[in-house]
Amino acid sequence: MLKFKLVIKNSNMEGNMELVWSSFTFSSLSIEEELELAKQYCKFIELTEEKINSYLKNKSISALKENLEKANINPILINHNRRLEVEKFNEEDWKDLISLSEKLNIPYLLINPGKKPEWLSFNLSVSTFAENIKKILNLLPENMLLTLRIDAFSLINTFGKAWKLYKEIPNLTFLLDTFHFYVSNEEMDVFRDKDLSKIMFIHLKDAENIPKYYLKETNQVLPGDGVIPLVSILSQIKEGGFNNYIVPEIKRLEYEKLPAKDLSILLFTKTKEILEQVF
Repeated sequence: MLKFKLVIKNSNMEGNMELVWSSFTFSSLSIEEELELAKQYCKFIELTEEKINSYLKNKSISALKENLEKANINPILINHNRRLEVEKFNEEDWKDLISLSEKLNIPYLLINPGKKPEWLSFNLSVSTFAENIKKILNLLPENMLLTLRIDAFSLINTFGKAWKLYKEIPNLTFLLDTFHFYVSNEEMDVFRDKDLSKIMFIHLKDAENIPKYYLKETNQVLPGDGVIPLVSILSQIKEGGFNNYIVPEIKRLEYEKLPAKDLSILLFTKTKEILEQVF
């Protein structure tokens, strides 16, 4: 059985960086099947809303919690396709997701930003988006935090823009995707002089060697197999105080054709090779 224990070295912060299993990567597996694999690598899992709902068609929340406890894995975040739009706010949608997270004792709620409306200025779009975030904050239980995904194809498409939101909403945390950071063409200088412990999750992935403006989600490759300077990015983020969760994640047809066990070995071995150069 493969075991991965990665500990932050020379850190003044309490706690260790943790690896998180991505249900999104292994979408063909049932929850029961992936927990059997996940427990070899991780103590935490990002479940997808789609997979949870599929499970709950025939089984109960209690049964799901029992499966997680048996595997000694904690659900940390629900990965979902809902977007927080500028022009509309559906409170019931978010209440449903919050309720599901509460039932599973999940401590973070993911926010996917929508796109900027064509007819609205950027500044007004961000201002309205911030107000919608505050509406969700008002719905959250005390023991749950918001995590904003930085999405290169959305309104909040750079870390710099996300950080400006943090200045207005200081209890925000962030999900930084290395592929989206690379596509956004943002310089690593953006990480300087910031409290990067606010980055709660890093989705670790690489990119094909093609011009950035051609890159799409399908051009992701395994960590270390592409052109993204992952070691440099992670080193900079670590220096700024990051000490939280790293999620090895990949979505590509060639990898999906592999047996799940083989893909898990590849993904976590490649991840370990990168992380051992930094942590």
